[in-house]
Amino acid sequence: MSAGTLSFRGLLRAEWIGVVTLRRAWIGPLLAVLLVIGFAVLGAVSPDVDPEGLSSTSFLEVLAGGLGTAHVVLAVTASMATASGFTLGSVRSDFVADPGRVGPLVAKAVLHAVLAAASTAIGLLVALWPVSAQLASQGAALPLGDLHVWSGILAAAASSGLASLLGSAIGIVVRNPAVGALTAIGLVIVLGFAMSIAAGVSERDWLRGLVHLTPGDALSAMSGTPEGVGSERSLAPWAGALASVAWIAAFTVPGLLSIRRRDVH
Repeated sequence: MSAGTLSFRGLLRAEWIGVVTLRRAWIGPLLAVLLVIGFAVLGAVSPDVDPEGLSSTSFLEVLAGGLGTAHVVLAVTASMATASGFTLGSVRSDFVADPGRVGPLVAKAVLHAVLAAASTAIGLLVALWPVSAQLASQGAALPLGDLHVWSGILAAAASSGLASLLGSAIGIVVRNPAVGALTAIGLVIVLGFAMSIAAGVSERDWLRGLVHLTPGDALSAMSGTPEGVGSERSLAPWAGALASVAWIAAFTVPGLLSIRRRDVH
């Protein structure tokens, strides 16, 4: 490490100071917490839930009902946070601290991913109380002792971290907050929806298979709900994680290579 260049730990500390001092940095995580709790409570009181046939998988489906919406919020806010550094010019001062240019962007992405994962985990853990109370009042045998429930919560939190990383990668490529937000929404929501319609109209099985590889489907599959385990509609959790990482790499690699080779204006 050359003189005047911050270590990665120092870069993380600098980014954390920025997050603490900027209120807008907390909008995404706070919204994710509220969405996860709200959708979980609504799912618990839904007449579609069968208390007598409640399994660990169906319990997770209720608990993580707002996960997909949280993914969109976290991806959008991460993309805007990263892209705004280019439009406002603050990224140039970051590059002074690390002439290699990669470190500050990676530190920002990692920090936002940790906050995204933590916010989802907090939301799910808080939602456990009202969801469990509601289902127990209906005579359901709660599967809280099942390891699948707790591993599903961890996987759901990890999926939110990956959603945030995808948003950050998008921000590095587009470098414009508005375009980054639209791109994140397009990838996480619109792409899968449009491909599903195309698959239904064309009745092509291979196209239905590609739908499962879209970011929205891949991220949601990680939690281990019925859409992610043994279902024709989605991937297994491990496959969803691999597909999500591939999407992140598809944006991160060219984005970072471009920044290293070109001046940032």
